[in-house]
Amino acid sequence: MTELLTLAIALAPVLGALAAWSAGKGGRARLAMGIGITATGTSMAAAAALGAWVFAAGTETAFSGLVTVDALGAYMLLLVAAVAAIALAASPGYLARHRADGTLPPLEEGTYWALLALFAGGLATVPLVDNLGLVWVGIEATTAVSALLVGFTRSPRAIEAAWKYLILGSIGIGFALLGTMLLFAAAGPAADAGNALAWTELGRSAASLDPELLRLAFVFALVGYGTKAGLAPFHTWLPDAHSQAPAPISALLSGAGLAVALYALARFHHIVATALGPGFSGTLLVAFGLLSLAVALPFIVAQGDLKRLLAYSSIEHLGLATLALGFGGRLALAGLALHLFCHGLAKASAFVAAGRLVEEAGSHRIGRLRGSLTRSPAAARALVVASLMLSGLPPSGIFVAELAILFGGVAAGWALAAAVAAVLLALAVAGLLFHVARVAVGPNRARGPRVSIRARTALALAAPLALVAAAGLWTPSPVAAAIAQIVAVLGGGHG
Repeated sequence: MTELLTLAIALAPVLGALAAWSAGKGGRARLAMGIGITATGTSMAAAAALGAWVFAAGTETAFSGLVTVDALGAYMLLLVAAVAAIALAASPGYLARHRADGTLPPLEEGTYWALLALFAGGLATVPLVDNLGLVWVGIEATTAVSALLVGFTRSPRAIEAAWKYLILGSIGIGFALLGTMLLFAAAGPAADAGNALAWTELGRSAASLDPELLRLAFVFALVGYGTKAGLAPFHTWLPDAHSQAPAPISALLSGAGLAVALYALARFHHIVATALGPGFSGTLLVAFGLLSLAVALPFIVAQGDLKRLLAYSSIEHLGLATLALGFGGRLALAGLALHLFCHGLAKASAFVAAGRLVEEAGSHRIGRLRGSLTRSPAAARALVVASLMLSGLPPSGIFVAELAILFGGVAAGWALAAAVAAVLLALAVAGLLFHVARVAVGPNRARGPRVSIRARTALALAAPLALVAAAGLWTPSPVAAAIAQIVAVLGGGHG
């Protein structure tokens, strides 16, 4: 079963991408859409099924151990599948609007569906492999594919953002490659060359790794994967890329792409903490987490672009997640597990709603979007609710997660860092909600009839937000058990 699900996750997007691109090239846009949705949906359904199976049955392996999915990998599979479902549901409406105004030929539709399938499938493939070298390959592949999606509209700003993302992302991934090579060197000459980068093997033999090379490897991995995760000061590509990409792609980038990069960094951190104790890597993670919170704050407060506002919010939230990883301890890591999933769902919904408002008004500027509750009530309400969830106001699951992270930091001996983070979070919440309130209410500068949205898009906005709200009120026993498994993999005893 694991082999079949793995093949579906990895191969369905590749085959579907070829077929969708070919259909688009032949002018058959509807066929391209059907193929793209089917291929991506098949891959994501297989990812969700495998993730659920692992939580129920324990770690699964396939293909002679090359594929190994533990609770952390299963969690990432479920997160990618959930966010990709939102992007899939929002994509037909996005393409239809551009088709209607004559800016999107059939060939481009086929290209969109092909790239979306490859992007989502690539993100889901990363947690499958028990090899940090192949993890690097997977993340590098998603960088190339997603850069094409960032520049999909081919506007001057989109092309500039795509190049910036590709160049800075590739530089970051280059550092991650060097970190991976140093980790291989740290294993020493006695290591099995074919198994030296398997994270399962490295975890078991951590005590025998060269400590100096291991420290250096983690520094390079932190810079490399920290760039992909949008951590300051390596974040400069993120606001441009997320603001210029199509709204469904922004949702997938922010809700799942950043989390997958953090997943790779978490694998490195676990190996280093097992070998050297949590002090070295944990301190670096706490420092960069706080720096990300501090850097994002002024750009949130003084922001005039709606999609860039959400992008800087992502930097803030990934900084908090990195902080939780550095804190360690069961409580902070449980908060991390809840936070990443709730953030993925809420931020994806926020980007889809914001994208709809931006397209209707023809502007990203917050001042020109005022009064959106009057002109586009469904999308504006979704943006407001998503922002309330992202702000951590109860009953949001992010509220519970943030409390767990901050109290977990205090319990792990990081009381000052937790206090500073709490202040920065409170100020960021004030800035975010101030701008969203300006978008929702006030004089409506746009003219025209009220705009409704399709039922499919409405469901894609409402269902994730309902789940985030439910997570703040109730934790079913299977979810609690799954979080406990994730914490155990992350090393809850380190903190």
